[in-house]
Amino acid sequence: MRGSIFKTSIIAAGALALMAGSSLAADVPVVTKAPPAVGKAPVGGGFVVEYGGWVASDYVFRGATQSNGGPSAGASFTAVWGNTFYLGIAGAAVDWPTTAAYALSDPSAEIDLVGGLRFSSGKWSFDVGAIYYYYPKEVFFQSDFWEVYGIAKYALTDQLVLGASINHSPDYLNYGIEGTTGALSFAWTTPTSYKDLSFFISGDIGRVWLGEVSNPAGFFVPDYTYWSAGLGWTWKNITLDLRYHDTDLSGAGCQGIWNAIGSTGISGWCGEAYVAKLSFAGSTAD
Repeated sequence: MRGSIFKTSIIAAGALALMAGSSLAADVPVVTKAPPAVGKAPVGGGFVVEYGGWVASDYVFRGATQSNGGPSAGASFTAVWGNTFYLGIAGAAVDWPTTAAYALSDPSAEIDLVGGLRFSSGKWSFDVGAIYYYYPKEVFFQSDFWEVYGIAKYALTDQLVLGASINHSPDYLNYGIEGTTGALSFAWTTPTSYKDLSFFISGDIGRVWLGEVSNPAGFFVPDYTYWSAGLGWTWKNITLDLRYHDTDLSGAGCQGIWNAIGSTGISGWCGEAYVAKLSFAGSTAD
């Protein structure tokens, strides 16, 4: 399946703000699957468009590869009004299972539609909104679902930012179960840069609470914990991020996350992963 990872006809881009979610370039831990805030905040209100793109050796979301351990790529665009209200679209090249044995079945891409409000007060910044995950051209099952989210960040110092987030879906991956994810994160950047080159370290830890699937077998999709840690460099609006991901899922638990009827074949999709990602971000306010 890895050979088909770029089969989507668009440059896809879920989770772009892992690299550029705020003016702090090191703000990379996962807080939503595709946070809409990309590039710099607009100056003095008005209307701006934020944009960006990335390529990565793997697309990992909440500890599970979305690209069969292979490469992915993407881009996103977000319209922002008055520094506060935003609407955006993003997508990601994905490589999911291709047979009817799996509940998730080979979409051509992941397309994320987002909208929300972001604002700040002193050292605090907040982002609240909703995101709809669209998986076009799935073969045996339609996985589309939506979540609401809230993100809070606190600048403990000029270099250190702490974050917390909560996501909730009434029908996670269209499995017929509620899904809630809570996460904590940190990002630290060097206090000075050299010729526009700065260094950062960051990490996050999250917990996913799921439940029993509505099917005759009553198959249980397990709760689990995921985490990541990494370092990177930013030069102007370009970021290179090197990151380690892992979860506490067993092989059988990973099958449960991906497949509500418990077939085998993808038990290694939720284990250790080392990911390199190169991204850029900008806006019409630059």
